[in-house]
Amino acid sequence: MAKSPPRAPPKKDQREALLPSGFTKHTTALAVVETFKDHDYSSKVALVTGANSGIGKETAIALASAGCSVWVCCRSLEKAEETIADIVSSTRCSRESLHAGVMEMSSLASVRAFAARFSGRLDILVNNAGIMQLPTYTTSADGYELQFAVNFLAPYLLTQLLVPNLQLGASAACPSRVVNVSSAAHYSCDLGTFNPSALPVSQSQYRSWNAYAESKMLQILHAQQLTEDLAHGDHPVVAYALHPGVIATGLGRNASCCSFTWWLYCCPAVALAVGWHKTTATGAAPSVRCALDPSLGNLQFSGAYISDNCQPT
Repeated sequence: MAKSPPRAPPKKDQREALLPSGFTKHTTALAVVETFKDHDYSSKVALVTGANSGIGKETAIALASAGCSVWVCCRSLEKAEETIADIVSSTRCSRESLHAGVMEMSSLASVRAFAARFSGRLDILVNNAGIMQLPTYTTSADGYELQFAVNFLAPYLLTQLLVPNLQLGASAACPSRVVNVSSAAHYSCDLGTFNPSALPVSQSQYRSWNAYAESKMLQILHAQQLTEDLAHGDHPVVAYALHPGVIATGLGRNASCCSFTWWLYCCPAVALAVGWHKTTATGAAPSVRCALDPSLGNLQFSGAYISDNCQPT
């Protein structure tokens, strides 16, 4: 079957007419769930990577609270089981609706092994796991620069391997969804010189912030490419990239001590002083909106970039 031509993104006034109002950068993930409480998500299967802490854990809690069956994917079975126990104790979710997944995002073999074990439908894939601004050049198990490997290459491979599962339950009325947790750091990329084919960088070319920003730009381009490839036909998959905001999580732990990034992510008072600080609950809201909002299921929004105020830009 021939592919339909890519849809042009709607104009701003068209988007405002299609989207419900009320979401801001202060909206929490559970408030998003409450907004769509009249919708039935009990048949939906979601998968969240990096689900043991930060906005990944908040996203898993919110999707479980919405009624989804959730795969909680972490680096170890122990972390996954601990997270599931926390979700069960803090929500009304049953243990049977939560599944432990083990995946090391710095190893493509680990990603392939998880995908090979996964069976059945998948309605929502949240590529959340990530690392940030490693101060020294480090490589993955496969020899790739580590931020490139964890932030882009592993979720790219995972998504490609799970496309059949994503298409399994998808319909034109209810597409499956891929959510890439990117970052406003992508604005640091110079589009005039940005060359994806030249990535990953070598050790001599390595600059920690640049490598992080480039990996986040690739996540946005990945969502747009998925749109062109999959947001058509009888079993469409729609994709989004988003900026969660500046949140005091473990993400900034690898930044150089006393760098601007370190102050923002490890010292919430600094981010708060410049008006950028968000909690994990508000940081997860854009992911949860992308996963659940029926209006974003409109194929016009596939490939959209969602800002930390939960709105398409």
